[in-house]
Amino acid sequence: MSRILILLCIALLAVGCAEDNAQNIAQDMKTAYNDRHTSPNEEGHSLIVPEPSNKEQNKFRVHASNDVVTYADEFGFYLDTFYMRMKDLSSIFNDNNVNGQQLEQGRASLQELQQLSDEMLSMEVPSEFEGLHQIHMSALIELDALTMTLSDAVATNNTQEIDESMIYYENTVIALKQMEREYKIILEELGIK
Repeated sequence: MSRILILLCIALLAVGCAEDNAQNIAQDMKTAYNDRHTSPNEEGHSLIVPEPSNKEQNKFRVHASNDVVTYADEFGFYLDTFYMRMKDLSSIFNDNNVNGQQLEQGRASLQELQQLSDEMLSMEVPSEFEGLHQIHMSALIELDALTMTLSDAVATNNTQEIDESMIYYENTVIALKQMEREYKIILEELGIK
């Protein structure tokens, strides 16, 4: 009987120590986390300091060359202009009563975008942007088709041509969104901006 009582006491003691030990471990982890993520301010109070974002971490790990940064800046400007020109064209496809002046303005916007695209294509593409370049090429195919069908719509003033242009417009907008996503991913990976 005394052996059973001694074993029971030892078992209760072990269970009690383990429970306290788990609480200590949790408290130690919390303290360690707070020590890493806080810093004292002027008054001695702790402030939570967030960990750097992936982009900030990559900026220190990956050193992008000046050519890559320049290309990223140019492509960023190009994407902004591309987006604005597509937004200019949206009125053509959202209005039920499109007039010849709107079609002519749309065609002028597309010509400006085509010219900017040619300038972008003349730049040497860094290897980091090769995937983006492939998406860009598919966007330009849709843009060319949009330009042709919209030019035909201007020449014939045919609503069927406008409906066909709308399909190419939507495809171009989808390609633009893909380019934007890929561009942002590359910037994050390289830690640029």
